[in-house]
Amino acid sequence: MPEIPELKAIVAVINRTIAGQKVTSAEVRIPVVVRRPPKEEFERLLTGNRLTKAERKGKFVLLHFASGHLMAIHLMLTGRLQLAERGSAVPKRTGWRMGFENGRELRYFDEKADGKTYLTQEEARGEVPRLEGTGIDALDPALTKDEFLKRIKRYPGQIKNTLTNDAFITGIGNAYVDEILFEARIYPFT
Repeated sequence: MPEIPELKAIVAVINRTIAGQKVTSAEVRIPVVVRRPPKEEFERLLTGNRLTKAERKGKFVLLHFASGHLMAIHLMLTGRLQLAERGSAVPKRTGWRMGFENGRELRYFDEKADGKTYLTQEEARGEVPRLEGTGIDALDPALTKDEFLKRIKRYPGQIKNTLTNDAFITGIGNAYVDEILFEARIYPFT
């Protein structure tokens, strides 16, 4: 599962290569990965729209468009984003792809099709499950030692489950929790 470092790298590449570009084509190939809106509307709303910027929030990659639309992508366990040249081979399990005026394509592919993509208006972002109302971001400077200790008192139970709980801290998944706890010499099921 991509976690904070990978998601930050993805966002940086998108901002460097296709931010500011107009979407010339959009195609949904595996409709189940697009949770909202339906396939035809998803393709229509994106085509002709301009990608203004990308950012990360928790475990989401957020794409902002000039029309005021927001695409929230949660890659889950096997989802991946690929930046490719138009006309290059398309992986078999590509869920959707967007072509841009500079000849690049952004593709979402997922072996298990368990990732989620939502396209909504910015002001309706609260309708995207687990995007809003989560805990403090793991990289937020406000997450000090004192804040961490204050927050953890509200989450009894095994430390591994607490650290991966988006209501406690958002952005940390299984792989990094295992590494964090190993380095801290804390048994995950304590």
